[in-house]
Amino acid sequence: MHLIATFQFHCVTICTMEQKNSKIFEMVFVAIFIVFLVGYGLYHTVKPAPSSVQNETEDPTKAWKKYTNPTFGFSLKYPLYLDESSKQISATGDFDGVNPDMFRAFFPKDFQPGTNLYQATVVAGVKEVSQSQCWQIYDSDPDVYGSDKSRYENVSINGLPFRKATVSEGAAGNFYVTYRYALFTNNTCYLLSLVAHSGNLGVLRESDPTIQQYDQAALSKTFDQIVATFKIPEAPIADETESEPAPIISSIIPISGKVGTSVEIKGENLNGFEGDTYLYFVKGNGESGSITASSYLPSGATSLTFTVPQKMCTKNMGESDLPCPSYMVVTPGKYKVYAYPWGRESNEVEFVVTK
Repeated sequence: MHLIATFQFHCVTICTMEQKNSKIFEMVFVAIFIVFLVGYGLYHTVKPAPSSVQNETEDPTKAWKKYTNPTFGFSLKYPLYLDESSKQISATGDFDGVNPDMFRAFFPKDFQPGTNLYQATVVAGVKEVSQSQCWQIYDSDPDVYGSDKSRYENVSINGLPFRKATVSEGAAGNFYVTYRYALFTNNTCYLLSLVAHSGNLGVLRESDPTIQQYDQAALSKTFDQIVATFKIPEAPIADETESEPAPIISSIIPISGKVGTSVEIKGENLNGFEGDTYLYFVKGNGESGSITASSYLPSGATSLTFTVPQKMCTKNMGESDLPCPSYMVVTPGKYKVYAYPWGRESNEVEFVVTK
């Protein structure tokens, strides 16, 4: 009897422990299952959809149409909604003299409906001119890039050195904004422009108060994306004898003088297009002015002369006969002097204007 009682006691003890272990196991299992469900829900709630990630990194120009110029071989891509069928060019003065075989396309009129945007035109082509002329924004505005450096910036696109500028002008209730890229390489001038023609918002709202200002940023962003696809044909082996050599100033005599002093600059390759001789003077505070030397230089000439003026135009007007927009008064002090033929800057020399 004692043996049986002992066996029953141990059996009850073991069974009781097994029941407790079974309940603990069930509780642990339930807890793990709940944690799994919560984690699964959070994962699918927080995790971004694969399509949205793909859209953020996808090339926006992937589905665009490609254009290749049959004459000059350059290419670019543009949105499918641009109209390439029209042959009209609106407000593209910088394309005077451009080879007629060029790319032209228009944004649709409903690109920004309900705004004061009338028309936006994209043009790309080749102008057979020198480097200094390539930098010009308009033929009637001869050296905007070269003399007024605050109006352009140098940018590199696909390894190509462009000069970029934005120019605004308006008259009679019409406004034109030109976004322009110029590239001179392999003795070829490539020009790309976006011209946005809009109306005076105040005048338009007199007849339709709902008219809004068009989104310039969105328009220029699309144009920048077009320019980013621009490619030129493989460059031929350069003939160094045909490239424009760098201008060098070897001396300036005298090194100081008052207004009215005659000064001679000696050096090499100082003459620009058709013998033009443009000199630039920079004050210590960064203010600058330009003058044209007193004589045209024939090819190979090694010196030029000029007279220190009382004032200098802050913008090189060249042979345009246009009035100077502003002047730099020549005051006593030190000036850095350099030449700028063919869009290439020479070394600087110092000249002191005395009282």
